Amino acid sequence: MKHLLFALILSLVCNVGFGYEKIYVFSADWCRYCQYLKKYIKDNPSIIQEEDFITVIDVDDYPELKRKYNVGSLPTTIIFDEDNKELSRKTGFSSGSWSRFIKEYTH
Repeated sequence: MKHLLFALILSLVCNVGFGYEKIYVFSADWCRYCQYLKKYIKDNPSIIQEEDFITVIDVDDYPELKRKYNVGSLPTTIIFDEDNKELSRKTGFSSGSWSRFIKEYTH
């Protein structure tokens, strides 16, 4: 799993596509709503299609990605297409609006 996480983060740094949509959640351990979102993702795996990947990136561990993708508030979810182009982003978390956001871009 660590190798996959490294590859996905490397794709962000180098702007390399993987041939499928990717969902990145920028988060931090100290962010209460980030913790709610991570629990929601874990408890609701059917939200994400099998071919889509979701990766949670801790901004304290990867501050360069936070800067590169201009992430201000947390949590921030960014969806990239198969060519690593940003499709959309959402800041904050409430279960209903986050689910609709994900379904709009991945189904």
